[in-house]
Amino acid sequence: MFRGEIFAYPLFLQTQFQATNVHFYCTDIACKYWPYLEKVAKTMPELQPLLSMQPFLSVMHAKAHSTKCEIVWSGRNLEGAGSTAGEEVEMVNSFLSRCAITTKYMTKSARNDMLTVHAMGWNRRKQENLHVVLAKRYVKTITMLEGETQKMKDTCKELGCPEDKVQQWVNDVRDWATNDNTSGDNQSLQMSIEHLFLGLCQKKACLYRQTDSNKIRQLRRKRLREEKTKLLAAIRQYNTGQPPETEIQEEEVERRLSAEQQTTDSLIWPWEVQSDESVSILAQKKVFDAYMGKRRLVEERAIIVREMRQHCLYLRS
Repeated sequence: MFRGEIFAYPLFLQTQFQATNVHFYCTDIACKYWPYLEKVAKTMPELQPLLSMQPFLSVMHAKAHSTKCEIVWSGRNLEGAGSTAGEEVEMVNSFLSRCAITTKYMTKSARNDMLTVHAMGWNRRKQENLHVVLAKRYVKTITMLEGETQKMKDTCKELGCPEDKVQQWVNDVRDWATNDNTSGDNQSLQMSIEHLFLGLCQKKACLYRQTDSNKIRQLRRKRLREEKTKLLAAIRQYNTGQPPETEIQEEEVERRLSAEQQTTDSLIWPWEVQSDESVSILAQKKVFDAYMGKRRLVEERAIIVREMRQHCLYLRS
């Protein structure tokens, strides 16, 4: 790479895989790369077939993006992607990193030879142990699927979501994430408040689960404080000119954000319909995550069975 990470590099790699019947491709900036690809494909018709591939963000990178971006682009929410993490290249790099102690003292040619030998060993080990890996993956997937199924039932029971409403809640979350209203009116401000509040709740809940050092937590807390400041500023802007009965209570918002655990009596914003069927986006997002976790494992089970069948045919031949 002579110019760093530019869109032209993943575009080149994607064209190389065009003839290999690839259905999905993962990149750390899929949310930015896809509009670029659509723009390029309009001026270069030979790139139109690339639009048939479905892009998605790796699971870990999606956690660092905004909540709406995660809902739309995360591989965990993509139909047919299974339970792939999207970090397969990092697994290879982790294996090759054991060469760092010795290769840093080698010449360039010797270093290339050493890394090539280890890469060939990685491929050979995968081929020799594929039957064992597939069997372990299948058992692990079945166990996780049972847990996710029970989690789905518990979440729906806790939030009062009947089975016939699950798909509706999932569609509501998708519609909320894909609605990018930036007109500057009250509706846009309302969506911005919901977005900031949901993002703060999720990031606060995952603060210790996704970080393993105080240094990273300190950076996350700084980001949380900045987003909380934006949320309170948006609330004050919304309350300007609103009658007292329709104002957002900042104390209630801060109380919900400072709570150690999000309760099921989710906050209802003033612009939402006040009825027994009113559900906040936070509750719908919990059902959405549980539903997607179960769906991906069901797909993963089918994918593993298909891979087992293909491997058996390969061994017979």
